[in-house]
Amino acid sequence: MDNMSQFKCPNCTAPLRYDAGEQKLVCDNCGSSFPADGTLPGSRPVDEVEQFDWGSYKEELSNEILENVAVGKVYLPDYEGESRKYDKLVKSLTEQHIDTERLREDITYTADGVTYQLYVSGVAYDPEKENDNDMSLAISVTYGGDSWFFAGDLEKKGIKEFLERHGEIRSDILKMPHHGQYVSNTDELLEQVRPKIAVITDGAEKPAEEKLIELLEETQVEYYRSMMNGTIVIKGNGEGEYKTVTDK
Repeated sequence: MDNMSQFKCPNCTAPLRYDAGEQKLVCDNCGSSFPADGTLPGSRPVDEVEQFDWGSYKEELSNEILENVAVGKVYLPDYEGESRKYDKLVKSLTEQHIDTERLREDITYTADGVTYQLYVSGVAYDPEKENDNDMSLAISVTYGGDSWFFAGDLEKKGIKEFLERHGEIRSDILKMPHHGQYVSNTDELLEQVRPKIAVITDGAEKPAEEKLIELLEETQVEYYRSMMNGTIVIKGNGEGEYKTVTDK
């Protein structure tokens, strides 16, 4: 894992980190990102990059997360993916002997005074359409008067099916779906959640769409973007009051 420190951003020379979600090398200093395929341009000799085993590194990173986070069980959407990323996830879970369950119906459980609700979108998996984003599990979390809603990677059809199944889900904090993508029913999602704060996990390669930013500003929803704000931490006190900390 220390191998990553040898890679510097060609634009500003700051160290790069590997973003497992985007599967890219990311510079937190200037916001640049590069494909994690051994073709990093710029300051590093090409042969050094080609000699780095990207597949092994990403698999090692996945295993490290599972090894260092106390995971009792992993819930998955009810489908079998066909991508290499999906296969590696399943392999890691199997190697770590972590219990898994594929959800066909919504579930609710409580731990340490926090209530978690996991929702299935209702979309049927179609490998030809590669619609696994719309299979994302959505999660609501409540603690006293605090409430969060995580919309996963739901896109237009997933949002439509989800809202038809579940309707109004009021939450103070909304993690916007799919890196800040704007679709025709994004406004309906905001109407059903009515968040005080929206969080967008975007980046230089996938910035939030301008229409979404305009909609959030029009509806006076406070928002944070990982591309602009870096790591975003929101803490609640159980009384509907929140403190937001970012590293940018």
